[in-house]
Amino acid sequence: MITDKFGIQMFSLRASFDANARKTLKMVAKMGYKGVEVAGLGCLSPGEYKEICGELGLEIYSAHIGENDLTDEKFAETVAMLNTLGCKRAVLAWIKTPDSVDGVTDACNRLNKYAEMLSGDGIEFHFHNHDGEMKTLDGKKSILERLIEGTSTKVYFELDTGWCNFGGGDSRDIISRYADRIKLVHLKQIKSQNERITTEFENGNVIDVSQIVSVCKKVGIDHFIVEQDNSDDEMLSAKMNADYLLQK
Repeated sequence: MITDKFGIQMFSLRASFDANARKTLKMVAKMGYKGVEVAGLGCLSPGEYKEICGELGLEIYSAHIGENDLTDEKFAETVAMLNTLGCKRAVLAWIKTPDSVDGVTDACNRLNKYAEMLSGDGIEFHFHNHDGEMKTLDGKKSILERLIEGTSTKVYFELDTGWCNFGGGDSRDIISRYADRIKLVHLKQIKSQNERITTEFENGNVIDVSQIVSVCKKVGIDHFIVEQDNSDDEMLSAKMNADYLLQK
């Protein structure tokens, strides 16, 4: 067994969830997942989502949000949703990749602002990377490294290992060097370095899941979240990935 403590980013099951939220969450628990990362509520209210997860023994690890959810107009609503869910980790799912040093500085300022805003309500702020953040602007440090080093310690990072490695980074190195800033890890497999296609753990070669989990455990990171952006059969892929971690 690689690990038995892992959740799933519900974006991986978006079609199934939209069709039948309760049934999808029930299947997630049955597959062996211990938690979920919220990616929209579908037809459920925050209270209903929390209640169903509670009944199924699923922990709500975190929730993905967008910058639009942190505007002055939407902030109170976003905090209310997170509090009703009982979710204390908000993850900014995406930003437009900065293309200059000034752009990185602007992004750092925004991340700092969001972290400060949410911390006042007892919510941790995290940023989720894509492969674009692994580019360098000067041939030295990647944009992701600049974001980590250029933000306050109130800004945490959810390292997406698949996009990190596909973009030219080394997830194990990033985790080891910035362990104090990374609390959540996305386990994501990419078909190959030449094919930007997410796939099941056993059907790609961009990350070594076992090695990444091992490094994480050494530095005290224990929240693993499976994410597969696209699949011809969401449920089958989710089960394959769960079975892989459990070594069934």
